[in-house]
Amino acid sequence: MNRYAALAIAMEASEGKRILVITEKAEAIRAAVDEFAELPDVLMGGARIRLANGAERIDFPGGGSILFRPARGSVRGYAAHTVFLDAGVDHTLTVARRQDLAGTLHTTGGDIIRA
Repeated sequence: MNRYAALAIAMEASEGKRILVITEKAEAIRAAVDEFAELPDVLMGGARIRLANGAERIDFPGGGSILFRPARGSVRGYAAHTVFLDAGVDHTLTVARRQDLAGTLHTTGGDIIRA
């Protein structure tokens, strides 16, 4: 993830949107979260960053959130306005996995964005 993607995602989440960020591997999640931690406080506005292994997320005061999952991790039970596929993820997804990700958008009618 780069800082420009992090900036756009944080702007959406600060407006109350739920964003699901899919990284190629679990090891890439920490680097992605670090991109958000480096954004200006004005944008992050009191957001809480959780770094628990396997439950990495950022919660914004307005109800928005950013949830991080590896390409092979579970997204069961999560509804998102946007799914962001980080660089290198798109070519690794199976048809079944794409359907799982699309299912997170079912109730919101959101989009899948590719890096």
